[in-house]
Amino acid sequence: MIETTMKNLKITALLTALCTAFSISCSDESLDPVLQDSSTFVAPAFENPATSSAKIFTEENLDEMYEIFKWQRTDYGVQLSTNYVVEVDDNADFSSAKTLGTTSSDELAVSVETMNEAMLALGLPAFEESTVNLRIRSTILGTDSEPVFSTAITRAATTFQSSECGTF
Repeated sequence: MIETTMKNLKITALLTALCTAFSISCSDESLDPVLQDSSTFVAPAFENPATSSAKIFTEENLDEMYEIFKWQRTDYGVQLSTNYVVEVDDNADFSSAKTLGTTSSDELAVSVETMNEAMLALGLPAFEESTVNLRIRSTILGTDSEPVFSTAITRAATTFQSSECGTF
């Protein structure tokens, strides 16, 4: 009986040692992608021309397509889900930027009405031609990552304001 008890103790001690060895050898290494230094990120880049001819917004064309903005995706060095925001501002520093739209795609269709409302919201005068800057802000979905910005492009348009609606 003492031999059986000793044998059981040896087996228990051996199993405990094996379990300990296995648990130590299995480190808690993350298999998530590792981002490189942010200086190595390649910013999104518009495929649309840097400038285009000025447009005139009217009540009749508010439902039309203004432009489909397309870009090359941000390259973070690893494939990630990315959120893109197309911003518009009359300031080159984008200090009062308005959002034209948000997507995880590499393009955004913007209507004349959306562009007109954004330009009026910036305080640009109705019925006068104004020039605005557009850029793409990209961030990694689900993180508090610093945004990466594209180089800006410009667009010019004469805004429309309905006398019934007042200021947007």
